[in-house]
Amino acid sequence: MNTKNMRVLGAFALCTFAELLGEITGDRQLILYSKPLLMPLLGVWLFLETRNFAPQFRNIMLLGLVFATLGDTLLLFSSGPAGGIYFLLGLGAFLCMQLCYIAFFTRFAGFKQGYLKQKPLHFAAYLAYLAVLLLLLWPGIPAPMKIPVAIYATVLTTMGLSAHNLRGTISGDAAMMTFYGSLLFIASDSILAINKFGLAFDDANIGIMVTYIAGQWLIVSGAAVMVKERKG
Repeated sequence: MNTKNMRVLGAFALCTFAELLGEITGDRQLILYSKPLLMPLLGVWLFLETRNFAPQFRNIMLLGLVFATLGDTLLLFSSGPAGGIYFLLGLGAFLCMQLCYIAFFTRFAGFKQGYLKQKPLHFAAYLAYLAVLLLLLWPGIPAPMKIPVAIYATVLTTMGLSAHNLRGTISGDAAMMTFYGSLLFIASDSILAINKFGLAFDDANIGIMVTYIAGQWLIVSGAAVMVKERKG
């Protein structure tokens, strides 16, 4: 990894520290300045890390990180007077991000031939989790948000499945990073949904952001390995 890449990673680590410090101390200004920079910095790192490899694959992930940045920014205003609108717009941005990730993963292993075809019970476990989560949260979701939340949860689960499906078709390191990254992302969104529509609890935002940032980092790192292995 060259010096420029290390500097970008250092900036990402600094923004991560600042964002989490803002969550812990309740410093909204710190969050407003640091959170929208997280995914762009990951995108710059991914571009630099893979600039000599398979741009048609890398660019799908970069587009996903653009939508993630938009979602992060919109959700910053989801607790204000027009919070419901910003939440739905943020949800839409993250849904587009999930679709980009699914498109990226399925270009390496489609559902007709990947790991899940050999292990159908793993597929069932994801569907069971989705059903239980929606069943528990459904009474607390406002009527206008029920369908958007259900659609997003389904797409999120599909992203997790598409990452899980990579096992055996890419290198072990990349498969583990994308698998654990997707699980952390699902955990992050699950904490967010439980806190918003189920049982609100103290310091939920810290758990949401720790799992979100770690999940994104692992997914993007795994994607970088996958792009370099494809080479064209």
